[in-house]
Amino acid sequence: MKAIIVLLLTAIISTSTWAVNPIPASKLFRNPEHISMQISPDGQYILSYDIRDDYRVLDLVEPITGKRSPLLKFNKHEKNLNINQYTWIDNKTVYVALRDFYGFIHIDFSKENPKGSWKKAKAEGYLIAPLADKPNQLLFAYNTGKRKKTKLIKTSPEQLETGNVENSIIFANPLKRGIHYAYDPKSKSLLSVTRDDEELEFWFLPPGAKSWRSYLTMEDETYFRPIGLLDENTFAVLTDKDQDKVSLVAFDIDTQTIGNILYQHPMYDLTGATLDEQGEGVKSVMYLDHGIARTEYIAAEQKQLAQKLKETFDGQNLTILDTSLNEDFKIVATFAADDPGTYYYYDAKNNKATLLHRKFLDLEDILFTSAKTFSVTTEDNIAIEAILTKPKKNSNGVLLVYPHGGPIGVRDTAAFNPEIQYLASRGYSILNVNFRGSKGFGKAFLNSGRGQFGQVIEQDITAVVNQVQQEHKFEHMCSIGASYGGYSAVMLAIAHPAQYECVVSLFGIYDLPLLFNATNYRTLEESRKEIRKVVGEQDESLKDVSPFYFAEQIHPPILLMAGTEDKRADFEQANRMKYRLQQLNKEVEYLFYKGVGHGHHVWEGDRHMFGFIDDFIRRKLDLPLPTGEHADKSYAEDFINIADGYTLDMATKKDFARAAHYYNLSAGLGENRAMFTIGSFYHQGKEYDKDINKAIDWYKKSSEHGYAEASYRLANLYQKGLVIERDVDQSFLYFQKALEQEHKFGELGIATAKCLGTGTEQDLDACFNTLFLLDKTDKEKRAFEKEFFEEIRSAVNFISHNNTFNQEQLKQFNQQIIDSYELKTTNLYLDDIEFGIYKAENREPLVTDEIAIEDRSFTSVPLKKGATFGARLTVDTDDDVERWARTMVKYKWTLPEAIKEHSEEKTLLLSVGHDASIRFVLAQDYEIIEGDWRLQIMTLDNKVLFDKTFTTIESKNVSAVAP
Repeated sequence: MKAIIVLLLTAIISTSTWAVNPIPASKLFRNPEHISMQISPDGQYILSYDIRDDYRVLDLVEPITGKRSPLLKFNKHEKNLNINQYTWIDNKTVYVALRDFYGFIHIDFSKENPKGSWKKAKAEGYLIAPLADKPNQLLFAYNTGKRKKTKLIKTSPEQLETGNVENSIIFANPLKRGIHYAYDPKSKSLLSVTRDDEELEFWFLPPGAKSWRSYLTMEDETYFRPIGLLDENTFAVLTDKDQDKVSLVAFDIDTQTIGNILYQHPMYDLTGATLDEQGEGVKSVMYLDHGIARTEYIAAEQKQLAQKLKETFDGQNLTILDTSLNEDFKIVATFAADDPGTYYYYDAKNNKATLLHRKFLDLEDILFTSAKTFSVTTEDNIAIEAILTKPKKNSNGVLLVYPHGGPIGVRDTAAFNPEIQYLASRGYSILNVNFRGSKGFGKAFLNSGRGQFGQVIEQDITAVVNQVQQEHKFEHMCSIGASYGGYSAVMLAIAHPAQYECVVSLFGIYDLPLLFNATNYRTLEESRKEIRKVVGEQDESLKDVSPFYFAEQIHPPILLMAGTEDKRADFEQANRMKYRLQQLNKEVEYLFYKGVGHGHHVWEGDRHMFGFIDDFIRRKLDLPLPTGEHADKSYAEDFINIADGYTLDMATKKDFARAAHYYNLSAGLGENRAMFTIGSFYHQGKEYDKDINKAIDWYKKSSEHGYAEASYRLANLYQKGLVIERDVDQSFLYFQKALEQEHKFGELGIATAKCLGTGTEQDLDACFNTLFLLDKTDKEKRAFEKEFFEEIRSAVNFISHNNTFNQEQLKQFNQQIIDSYELKTTNLYLDDIEFGIYKAENREPLVTDEIAIEDRSFTSVPLKKGATFGARLTVDTDDDVERWARTMVKYKWTLPEAIKEHSEEKTLLLSVGHDASIRFVLAQDYEIIEGDWRLQIMTLDNKVLFDKTFTTIESKNVSAVAP
């Protein structure tokens, strides 16, 4: 343990500067590298499931040395390769289930480095449970025959791998119409469920029993999943019966009633749970957090062990994740407000802990802000727990009162919270209150919060606030919260206008009567009954505690944030509140997120939201930004996150003016991508007047600050010379710089220059080797993404149109194209051609492949959006090739001088003897100008097949117009 303490002290001494600086949002709002762990039955090895680079990796870890041996590795972007379940079958065998198949890893320990061999199983079905006391044996639900009839068998991994399971031992007779089977190791009972029409019936089979016992029947619409027996008359079940979210609850078999809530997540439905094998209650729960499967472990109540662990880990908060069969070895995790999660291998006999892993690998150099838990006694003698997270240094003097959501059956904890740490690192103090209605303080405490919206709950919060203000000095105070917390934040400001200087409400509710009528589902009596349990009776008195009806009493500036697809706090709640506040000329700002429900489910949304919250509070309270290198980097990231929200369709509408403002703030703090984006705004004439010189200046600043995309953009601009004077030397230098900055297409730019001999000596071999992947195997080629091949095609197009090859060089280049694209001939002549204006479909700016009959050979184009013109051609060859043989032509659209930079140089794959169209659609605003549009079509060896100029003119001057 001394080694652990020394390691932690070293981190504190070497990186203390992070303790008083803003932490980048990207370090907090993201998925951890570590997902989960399991200890082997004998406790000698650990399975560790992690995210490493672009892969999901299942490692075998030798806990004392830390030595890792990869067992499985899958691309994390392949959804069908996500590991849904992994379980030790015995000390040498691991069961792994993916989305579409499962198999086993057999571990060979005979050599110095353990090695795993993967075998996909042939037998269809799923694992019920390994038999811990019987090596190489497991319980399996085997699907057999054409009708996939289920057999419950005791079998081995080898039999499942080969599909030879017919001789396996029948463990129990399956239920007729049994949907799913589970095993309760504590009672050694099988569990199952059947469906009949719209009803579900739940069953269990005790050990030694010959017949299944039914214990519950309910309608199919209600989610109800048994987890295991808590005692002989009580099941632990996952259900959403009588509540909004799927939760873990106790179910009494005899009375057929739901008892205590064992676990409920404030935001997500639970997807699974496990019970402690030794009968100590709930072991873990599972849920999806931002689309990633999470497992949360519940600490075991073992007093003697707990005391030893407390001594070993110096009183840190901890939980036991997994235990060997003999209970001598354990995986222990420590956690706290300032500890995201650290994992240890614990030898219980020797009372020794060895560091295994950290939940986040790159947060070691950050000292997070600790939290203080305390209690306040109200006037009616009720103890209220609260948590204060206060920066030790660089406080900005602002207290944020942050009520939790729910409000019934939810609680705040002093565990690591990225939202709290984000705000604390920026100088804010955060106060969380477990007011009446919060879980974990007994049924009476929980029920006393029912029907107390805007009443007892806010009184509890205010009692805590008053005590905190007596003990600490703050210059400013604001309220902030999500869901019910958003409602509470507004109500606190209404009740105490002199105290709260700003309000932030996220996904909040403002009109309580609307809760009963917002959707068709809410109008059902069963739904209304559940709402009444939380809010109170549906009558006029609810208006007395609804912020919507007291909007005139909201005096501080307020920020409303909501999701347009919110089904819990319906979007109309926030939308109506916004209109009411605007009607009253209140100081209100809002951000409504498209496609978002009751909270963000992608990390980019959280980064944007909290960046804007901090910016809003600073603007309203006139707070300066923290200074220093770390602060600049963090706020540069915050500002670009906010700006992106206005350009990437994250908010309800794009706002390039606000985006430009935040991009400039970010660029001023050194963010290279922000510099690039400002350059692109000048380049496109977006928000600023179009100014190529300013665009180039910003691109150069961005490149100098290390942004590879800026270097690549400059290289292409100098190479093509359409908007700036062509400079092939500069172009090559920027291609080199882009490559040094690890641009994914940098080598293609270098290859293009070497093909053309621009800015460097011509080297066709080097060019061909890169562009046509001559040194890559088929397997290596398949590893490239589609975007890479599209860029190759773009480079080939440019070279094809702009080379100065002699005949021999052109022949070599074209041969590479023939080989790469599997062309059968390039010796072509024009067999047929039509040109003119394309027909519109239903008078919309969508077109068919037909050219209007009356507009054939017509080159005057009406100047209107959607107008489509071009040519339809058929090529033939004198070569002896099969019908519709694959070939290629190249073509070029030269646009009017004012928009010449948008000219297109491309190649077209087509078939000999088969029609192909080349057309241009006036789709962009900048294209609606009068001028000449020249189309040239050529063979790869530069023989001209077609050359025609179309002219866009005002519609009234066109003698014939496409219908």
